[in-house]
Amino acid sequence: FEIMAGRSSPLFRGFFLFLTEEMKKKEGERLMDIWNRAVEEQLKNAHLNSMDKEILVRLGNELGCLDRETQLHTIALAVEQVEDARSELHGELPKKMRLYNCLGILAGVFITILLV
Repeated sequence: FEIMAGRSSPLFRGFFLFLTEEMKKKEGERLMDIWNRAVEEQLKNAHLNSMDKEILVRLGNELGCLDRETQLHTIALAVEQVEDARSELHGELPKKMRLYNCLGILAGVFITILLV
């Protein structure tokens, strides 16, 4: 996790450093528990929605418990879920942009009416 911290954006660097430090303590805590704590504590300001956090929690629940192939498959599945969520959000973007533009125009009209 330390290598990943060095390659990550500042937003996720703290997450991976937390995992690194907790794993170095070797207190017998399961990776799954450390991971879940890291998601809650280190990513609270990451602007992740509940679905994003759920994907991360599920990923952490599988890492370290199974064979290498299954873990790679789990990571690939998590990447696929994130890509699906991204595509869905990207599809909603034009609708929301139009809505915000209309709201901006209406706000301008409203302020003009108030001033007149």
